Amino acid sequence: MKSFYKASLIALGADQVSKILIRSLVSEGAGAAYLSPWLTIIHCSNTGAAFGLLQGRARLLIPFTILAVVIIVYMTFNYRHLALPLGFIAGGALGNAVDRISLGFVTDFICLPYWPAFNLADVFITVGAVFLALMLMKSPEAIKKDYPGKKRRKAGR
Repeated sequence: MKSFYKASLIALGADQVSKILIRSLVSEGAGAAYLSPWLTIIHCSNTGAAFGLLQGRARLLIPFTILAVVIIVYMTFNYRHLALPLGFIAGGALGNAVDRISLGFVTDFICLPYWPAFNLADVFITVGAVFLALMLMKSPEAIKKDYPGKKRRKAGR
């Protein structure tokens, strides 16, 4: 469980610090830096979900995010060997939820050509999901209840 909490806190902390810096240093809609021909930093507010879906309905997404994090925490207790990628996913989801609850929108700032702007929470969610998929593809039996790598709690605890 330690790796779950550490991964969640790293994802949540990095996301929130990066968004605070962007909001304080870059005017909304303004680009701060062209880091390369394919990577730009620009401050945007997203009132919806990924890819511009559900614009203006950020608060509608909050209960779904909370439910998803509760399910992820439950999964972590039952599949401790998947704690790291699940922690990244939970931390990223919580990072965007903090924005939606406190601001009513999510701060996005990473821009790639032909791709909607995104933030570090989105990166952690994606990396966690890819890592989780790779782990499950490598060992499909990892999802079974009797997987030897799964740590079980002893009765009476």
